[in-house]
Amino acid sequence: MSFLLGTAGIALLTFAKHADDGQNAAQASRLLGILLGLVAGLSYSVYAWVAKRLIDNNVQSESAMAAIFGSGALLLLPSLVFTGGELFSSPLNATVSLYMALVPMFVGYLAFGFALRHVNASKATLLTLFEPVVAAVLAVVIVGELISVSGWAGMGLIMVCLYLQATEKQAVVENLGGICQPDKAG
Repeated sequence: MSFLLGTAGIALLTFAKHADDGQNAAQASRLLGILLGLVAGLSYSVYAWVAKRLIDNNVQSESAMAAIFGSGALLLLPSLVFTGGELFSSPLNATVSLYMALVPMFVGYLAFGFALRHVNASKATLLTLFEPVVAAVLAVVIVGELISVSGWAGMGLIMVCLYLQATEKQAVVENLGGICQPDKAG
Protein backbone atom coordinates (compact mmCIF):
# COMPACT_ATOMS: atom_id res chain seq x y z
CA MET A 1 0.00 0.00 0.00
CA SER A 2 2.85 2.35 0.89
CA PHE A 3 4.62 1.72 -2.42
CA LEU A 4 1.46 2.42 -4.42
CA LEU A 5 0.75 5.64 -2.53
CA GLY A 6 4.34 6.82 -2.94
CA THR A 7 4.36 5.99 -6.65
CA ALA A 8 1.04 7.78 -7.18
CA GLY A 9 2.32 10.77 -5.21
CA ILE A 10 5.52 11.06 -7.23
CA ALA A 11 3.52 10.69 -10.47
CA LEU A 12 1.11 13.46 -9.44
CA LEU A 13 3.98 15.73 -8.41
CA THR A 14 5.91 14.99 -11.62
CA PHE A 15 3.01 15.44 -14.03
CA ALA A 16 1.37 18.35 -12.21
CA LYS A 17 0.75 21.24 -14.55
CA HIS A 18 1.69 24.67 -13.32
CA ALA A 19 -0.49 27.67 -14.09
CA ASP A 20 2.29 29.23 -16.19
CA ASP A 21 3.42 26.06 -18.01
CA GLY A 22 1.54 26.72 -21.26
CA GLN A 23 3.75 25.81 -24.20
CA ASN A 24 7.04 26.77 -22.49
CA ALA A 25 8.14 23.23 -21.78
CA ALA A 26 8.26 20.96 -24.82
CA GLN A 27 6.70 17.54 -24.26
CA ALA A 28 9.81 15.71 -25.54
CA SER A 29 12.05 17.57 -23.08
CA ARG A 30 9.68 16.76 -20.23
CA LEU A 31 9.62 13.07 -21.12
CA LEU A 32 13.42 13.00 -21.46
CA GLY A 33 13.69 14.62 -18.03
CA ILE A 34 11.37 12.00 -16.54
CA LEU A 35 13.31 9.17 -18.21
CA LEU A 36 16.61 10.53 -16.90
CA GLY A 37 15.04 10.90 -13.45
CA LEU A 38 14.01 7.23 -13.56
CA VAL A 39 17.55 6.22 -14.56
CA ALA A 40 18.90 8.31 -11.68
CA GLY A 41 16.44 6.65 -9.29
CA LEU A 42 17.52 3.21 -10.47
CA SER A 43 21.18 4.06 -10.02
CA TYR A 44 20.42 5.49 -6.55
CA SER A 45 18.71 2.23 -5.60
CA VAL A 46 21.74 0.26 -6.77
CA TYR A 47 24.02 2.59 -4.79
CA ALA A 48 21.93 2.10 -1.63
CA TRP A 49 21.92 -1.68 -2.09
CA VAL A 50 25.71 -1.79 -2.61
CA ALA A 51 26.33 0.47 0.40
CA LYS A 52 24.08 -1.71 2.58
CA ARG A 53 25.89 -4.87 1.40
CA LEU A 54 29.25 -3.30 2.31
CA ILE A 55 27.98 -2.24 5.73
CA ASP A 56 26.45 -5.68 6.35
CA ASN A 57 29.87 -7.18 5.54
CA ASN A 58 31.41 -5.22 8.44
CA VAL A 59 32.69 -2.26 6.43
CA GLN A 60 32.27 0.92 8.49
CA SER A 61 29.52 3.10 7.01
CA GLU A 62 31.91 6.06 6.76
CA SER A 63 34.37 3.97 4.76
CA ALA A 64 31.64 2.60 2.49
CA MET A 65 30.38 6.12 1.73
CA ALA A 66 33.92 7.44 1.20
CA ALA A 67 34.80 4.61 -1.18
CA ILE A 68 31.62 4.99 -3.23
CA PHE A 69 31.66 8.78 -3.46
CA GLY A 70 35.43 8.98 -3.82
CA SER A 71 35.28 6.63 -6.81
CA GLY A 72 32.42 8.62 -8.30
CA ALA A 73 34.32 11.88 -7.79
CA LEU A 74 37.35 10.49 -9.59
CA LEU A 75 35.15 9.53 -12.54
CA LEU A 76 33.50 12.99 -12.61
CA LEU A 77 36.66 15.05 -12.07
CA PRO A 78 37.66 15.17 -15.77
CA SER A 79 34.31 16.78 -16.61
CA LEU A 80 35.45 19.90 -14.72
CA VAL A 81 37.98 20.56 -17.49
CA PHE A 82 35.19 20.86 -20.05
CA THR A 83 32.26 22.20 -18.03
CA GLY A 84 33.64 23.82 -14.87
CA GLY A 85 34.68 27.22 -16.21
CA GLU A 86 32.04 29.15 -14.27
CA LEU A 87 32.02 26.96 -11.15
CA PHE A 88 34.47 29.10 -9.19
CA SER A 89 34.23 32.30 -11.25
CA SER A 90 32.39 34.24 -8.55
CA PRO A 91 32.19 34.13 -4.75
CA LEU A 92 28.51 33.14 -4.99
CA ASN A 93 29.23 30.18 -7.29
CA ALA A 94 32.12 29.05 -5.06
CA THR A 95 30.01 29.36 -1.91
CA VAL A 96 27.12 27.41 -3.41
CA SER A 97 29.53 24.70 -4.64
CA LEU A 98 31.15 24.34 -1.23
CA TYR A 99 27.78 24.33 0.53
CA MET A 100 26.50 21.58 -1.78
CA ALA A 101 29.61 19.51 -1.17
CA LEU A 102 29.53 19.90 2.61
CA VAL A 103 25.87 19.87 3.61
CA PRO A 104 23.79 17.73 1.23
CA MET A 105 26.62 15.49 0.05
CA PHE A 106 28.92 15.07 3.04
CA VAL A 107 26.50 15.42 5.96
CA GLY A 108 23.51 13.96 4.12
CA TYR A 109 25.22 10.84 2.86
CA LEU A 110 27.15 10.30 6.08
CA ALA A 111 23.77 10.27 7.84
CA PHE A 112 22.39 7.94 5.14
CA GLY A 113 25.31 5.56 5.76
CA PHE A 114 24.58 5.55 9.49
CA ALA A 115 20.90 4.87 8.72
CA LEU A 116 21.85 1.86 6.60
CA ARG A 117 23.35 0.29 9.73
CA HIS A 118 19.85 0.06 11.21
CA VAL A 119 17.35 -0.32 8.36
CA ASN A 120 17.32 -2.24 5.11
CA ALA A 121 18.26 -0.51 1.86
CA SER A 122 14.74 -0.57 0.42
CA LYS A 123 13.25 1.21 3.45
CA ALA A 124 16.09 3.77 3.59
CA THR A 125 15.70 4.50 -0.11
CA LEU A 126 11.93 4.78 0.17
CA LEU A 127 12.28 7.24 3.04
CA THR A 128 14.30 9.51 0.75
CA LEU A 129 10.96 10.31 -0.94
CA PHE A 130 10.83 13.17 1.56
CA GLU A 131 13.46 14.94 -0.58
CA PRO A 132 11.17 15.91 -3.50
CA VAL A 133 8.53 17.14 -1.05
CA VAL A 134 11.05 19.42 0.69
CA ALA A 135 12.43 20.57 -2.69
CA ALA A 136 8.94 21.41 -3.97
CA VAL A 137 8.02 23.33 -0.81
CA LEU A 138 11.31 25.25 -0.93
CA ALA A 139 10.67 26.04 -4.60
CA VAL A 140 7.33 27.56 -3.62
CA VAL A 141 8.62 29.44 -0.57
CA ILE A 142 12.00 30.65 -1.85
CA VAL A 143 11.70 30.79 -5.65
CA GLY A 144 7.98 31.59 -5.86
CA GLU A 145 7.18 28.62 -8.05
CA LEU A 146 3.54 27.63 -8.39
CA ILE A 147 2.40 24.06 -7.80
CA SER A 148 -0.99 22.84 -8.95
CA VAL A 149 -3.55 21.15 -6.73
CA SER A 150 -2.55 17.75 -8.15
CA GLY A 151 1.08 18.46 -7.19
CA TRP A 152 0.05 19.24 -3.61
CA ALA A 153 -2.09 16.09 -3.59
CA GLY A 154 0.96 14.13 -4.75
CA MET A 155 2.98 15.54 -1.86
CA GLY A 156 0.19 14.50 0.50
CA LEU A 157 0.28 10.93 -0.86
CA ILE A 158 4.07 10.86 -0.44
CA MET A 159 3.67 11.93 3.19
CA VAL A 160 1.11 9.16 3.79
CA CYS A 161 3.53 6.69 2.17
CA LEU A 162 6.31 7.84 4.48
CA TYR A 163 4.02 7.63 7.50
CA LEU A 164 3.16 4.04 6.62
CA GLN A 165 6.86 3.19 6.20
CA ALA A 166 7.90 4.85 9.44
CA THR A 167 5.15 3.25 11.52
CA GLU A 168 5.19 -0.31 12.72
CA LYS A 169 2.83 -2.61 10.83
CA GLN A 170 0.66 -3.31 13.88
CA ALA A 171 0.39 0.37 14.80
CA VAL A 172 -0.85 1.20 11.29
CA VAL A 173 -3.51 -1.50 11.56
CA GLU A 174 -4.64 -0.06 14.91
CA ASN A 175 -4.70 3.50 13.51
CA LEU A 176 -6.88 2.34 10.62
CA GLY A 177 -9.39 1.00 13.14
CA GLY A 178 -8.75 -2.63 12.38
CA ILE A 179 -9.89 -2.33 8.75
CA CYS A 180 -6.88 -4.31 7.55
CA GLN A 181 -7.09 -7.05 10.17
CA PRO A 182 -8.10 -10.46 8.89
CA ASP A 183 -11.51 -11.76 9.89
CA LYS A 184 -11.09 -13.68 13.14
CA ALA A 185 -13.91 -16.07 12.21
CA GLY A 186 -12.24 -17.16 8.99
